Amino acid sequence: MLLTLALATGCGSSRWVGSWEGDRTDLARQGVDPLLIKHLRHFELTVKSTGRWVCQTGPTQNSGQYIDKGESAELWVESRPASIWATLTWNQDGSISLQAKTGEFDPVKMTRSQPK
Repeated sequence: MLLTLALATGCGSSRWVGSWEGDRTDLARQGVDPLLIKHLRHFELTVKSTGRWVCQTGPTQNSGQYIDKGESAELWVESRPASIWATLTWNQDGSISLQAKTGEFDPVKMTRSQPK
């Protein structure tokens, strides 16, 4: 019940809402096709006013609900019950940083790809 109420706080108007994109800087493999690496590095995040989000990177897609905490937001994944997948934080230049809670990748700097 408490988790449901907390997740619902992501709904409504939020400055996180919109489309964002960025590239991992920690992914480079010698001997691997540079076009494949470029595809795997690229992140596309959509944060919706409904409190939902979707992130596509390479062939992988994650989705779930978010909690707006003001200067940060938590992205909760549905495929991993009660699990925070990543945290978003604001940067001074108006971009955001996406940081995996598991440390599976370095923070990804993302900029708006479309106006809200």
